[in-house]
Amino acid sequence: MRRQFKNRFDAFRVKKPVRACLKCGWFTYKGKILECQECNSTCEHFDSEGEYFEYKRLELLQTCGEISGLERQVRYDFFSFAALTQKPVQIFYYKCDFRFKDKQGNVVVRDYKPSKNPAALDPVFLLKRRAMKLVYGIEVQI
Repeated sequence: MRRQFKNRFDAFRVKKPVRACLKCGWFTYKGKILECQECNSTCEHFDSEGEYFEYKRLELLQTCGEISGLERQVRYDFFSFAALTQKPVQIFYYKCDFRFKDKQGNVVVRDYKPSKNPAALDPVFLLKRRAMKLVYGIEVQI
């Protein structure tokens, strides 16, 4: 049975993993391909097509000089101390989609979500977003 969408833009919001070449821009939906078919360089994994296009947009902003230090899939760890041994124990981690610095030098953490509606967001993501604000003092942008 085929999935029905209201319009073409709703169809693009479906999360399909993408393998993309960052050199030439070639991408595919087949997850097994590790090399680009055109320039034979390694392909990067993106969780969705929208995330790939957001990365290309941020990369263009970096070449224009609006942002600097663009990074992908940066991991933030959250630790606590064990009650008996007083050793640090990792509770969970948050892996953001993009991290960069704006013109003022502020660190911006951005996570790509196809829907900006707060009711449609995952409760685990909302918890991790709140923890990022409390522990690191960084507001995660959507």
